[in-house]
Amino acid sequence: TCTRCGQQYDDYSKDGCKRHAAYFLGGGGLLEDQWVCCRQQTADSPGCRPCEHIDQVREFTTNSQGCSYWKPA
Repeated sequence: TCTRCGQQYDDYSKDGCKRHAAYFLGGGGLLEDQWVCCRQQTADSPGCRPCEHIDQVREFTTNSQGCSYWKPA
């Protein structure tokens, strides 16, 4: 099962997932909460760029400037 999108996938064909190409800007600043790459407004919104499925455990982290991102992407 992909840890990015939650779908089952075949190890030999990992295409079909999506990820965000940038970071999530949130925290109640002057700008509304959104992914910088596509302007989706929820942190758990589906990605906007095609990528491969992954099985690594991911962690949503926020830096001191209020920008959040998934590790690994």
